[in-house]
Amino acid sequence: MAAAQPAVRPLSEAVVVEGATDCLDRGALVRRIARWLRSETVDARIAVVVRKEGDGDVVGFVIRRDGVALAERRFDEPPEDCNDLRAALGLAIALAIDATILESLGTREQPPHPPPPAAERPAPPPPRPPPDDRPQTGLALAAEAQGSAGILPAPAVGVATAIEVRPASFFSIRAGAVGTFPVRTTVGDGAVDVSHVAGGALACFANDRGRLELRLCLGAAAGQVLAQGSDFDRSLGADILWVAAEGRLEGRWRLVRPLAIAVAVSGFVPLVRPRLDVERTDGSVSSSRLFPAWGGALALGPVLYFR
Repeated sequence: MAAAQPAVRPLSEAVVVEGATDCLDRGALVRRIARWLRSETVDARIAVVVRKEGDGDVVGFVIRRDGVALAERRFDEPPEDCNDLRAALGLAIALAIDATILESLGTREQPPHPPPPAAERPAPPPPRPPPDDRPQTGLALAAEAQGSAGILPAPAVGVATAIEVRPASFFSIRAGAVGTFPVRTTVGDGAVDVSHVAGGALACFANDRGRLELRLCLGAAAGQVLAQGSDFDRSLGADILWVAAEGRLEGRWRLVRPLAIAVAVSGFVPLVRPRLDVERTDGSVSSSRLFPAWGGALALGPVLYFR
């Protein structure tokens, strides 16, 4: 047996406009509602009351079913244009009527189900810090080309090597050796070829400025001056003790992680000053030359770090 269809009536009978104006024309409003509902009839139990409230522009409506108010809406700031006002009212009333009919049939529009939660992805591991290419602790080897003045009676060039032990990032102990190529100097009526070999130890303090490291070193060096006479009636050789206090100012620029280039200026104050003597056959000194009271050296070379 087919279910009985609910009674309907014309939409124009269901809509009442209280306080009608040119904008709130009932006929025009009914046509708008019918257009949105796509029907000119409505459930006979439905009644729509549209009213203009107070002296202002507030417009509202009430949807009733069997005399019971089911939906109510107010437009506190309705559109100023009449066509826009009727369009907005017509759409709102049509939607309210649809919802009222569905509710009367026991059918409610279900809200859409929320999307399933996205699978939680494991948090990426924190990025590794960039490798620190600054020297911290460990060993370093250095090799240098060196030019000096004031250590020997004449300017000289030589080579130096050193090993460093760095117990802390700001402090290191440096032990090294240096040797110069022979240079010729005159003493009396003859000439002497002199060279210099020495070893030393320095305590160094570092100030790291990123790729640039500045270092101040203090210590002492000791070695021998090798002298060989020539152009004398009897030319002899001698090994003469040399001891000096040393100060060194150095700058290092790191090229790549284990390698840096170093430029250094050193100053020396001899504690034992060598002297070259020319002796007569009877053992008396005919002439002599005392080494300078202070000297300096300029060095350039690579430094290789080991962690």
